[in-house]
Amino acid sequence: MNTERHLTDEGLAKVNSGRLPIGTILMSSRAPIGYFAISEIPVSINQGIIAMVCDKDLPNLYVLNWAQANIDGFIAVANGSTFLEISKWNFRPIKVLVPPRLVLNKFMRAIGPFYHQIVNNARQSHALEELRNAILPRLISGEIPVNGRYA
Repeated sequence: MNTERHLTDEGLAKVNSGRLPIGTILMSSRAPIGYFAISEIPVSINQGIIAMVCDKDLPNLYVLNWAQANIDGFIAVANGSTFLEISKWNFRPIKVLVPPRLVLNKFMRAIGPFYHQIVNNARQSHALEELRNAILPRLISGEIPVNGRYA
């Protein structure tokens, strides 16, 4: 997948997050708190996003589901006068429930295929959207025949 905007190497050097790996959990940390995504490409973030890079102990799909289930706790430690924000400093001390390895393995076997299907569906949808956007103007202009006839 392509993104709308790209950072130059010079710009990337100025970003505190650096380039985060594929699979990083991303959470909006303000206005509103709690929009989630898993990066499918390397990403860099700004201060409005909290990134959770998962290690071998906790799979990212588990962390995503854990975070979504605990959003009320994140909001409870947020603050701000114009809009609520959870800072990285308030977020980092939050304790994560770490299930036994056997439970995590069963969770990943059950959830993993669904997540991968969602990602594949999104990629196919994006490819179809690009194809439609390329073909539709040509159909409307009559450049491409419909049922063997030109408009």
